[in-house]
Amino acid sequence: VQVLRQISEEVDYAGSDYAAGMRQAVDYLASLGHRTIAFAVHGPIHSAYRERVEGFCDAMQSRGLDPNMIVRLPNQIGEIADAAHLLFSEGKQPTAVICFNDVIALGLSAGLYDRGLKVGENFSLIGFDDVTDAEAMRPRLTSVSTAPVTIGANAARLLLDRLTDPLRPARRVVNETILHIRQSCGPIAISA
Repeated sequence: VQVLRQISEEVDYAGSDYAAGMRQAVDYLASLGHRTIAFAVHGPIHSAYRERVEGFCDAMQSRGLDPNMIVRLPNQIGEIADAAHLLFSEGKQPTAVICFNDVIALGLSAGLYDRGLKVGENFSLIGFDDVTDAEAMRPRLTSVSTAPVTIGANAARLLLDRLTDPLRPARRVVNETILHIRQSCGPIAISA
């Protein structure tokens, strides 16, 4: 049973609808008036990475927004804070960022603070995975929940079914994501 990352369609898989989670995040930021939204990524390229990037690009394009502001950051949380300037390189001026995961969001929160930006006030930040630390961050992190407990239960069910019937066709169980809105996003400031 594959969990969270899918390598083959010939094997059972339990995961989350990452593309739908990206749509939820983009739609929420767009509802707050954001038009220049970055997507901060890191780590290896795998199925979840591809699904999140494709979901981001599709959601941005469906709203007529530029989907090309994908920024690759370092893997270590301390290095992420120091790399926050990459969001603004090459003349880019995003007003919001969606992060590949909450680790990036935590690092970027520190880096944005160091740049004089106030998350939730003059810059919006969304994480992905909704780890328990999202509640500990101030302001509290808006994040897309992938429901890991549900994924684990689905994986266990698939494994038990596979043990009972090893020749059954492969199945995919993909649960919905939920955007947990907290304090790290706000409406875009309108210049006078």
